[in-house]
Amino acid sequence: ALAKKGTELSELTTQITALRQQNAKLQESQKGSADALAKKGTELSELTTQITALRQQNAKLQESQKGSADALAKK
Repeated sequence: ALAKKGTELSELTTQITALRQQNAKLQESQKGSADALAKKGTELSELTTQITALRQQNAKLQESQKGSADALAKK
């Protein structure tokens, strides 16, 4: 009976070790995913800033062209 308990304990120890390794891999994977997600968030924020700047620049150019067209129409 004692030998059987020893075997069961050994099997459980092996399972625990395997689960710990699996858990470590999953945590590492999640960390990678979190890092990638944070990077995407930063990239998205930068792109949004660029889009806003381009829209403002575009609006100014359109206003400038409108002014030129008005001046040309007067002549």
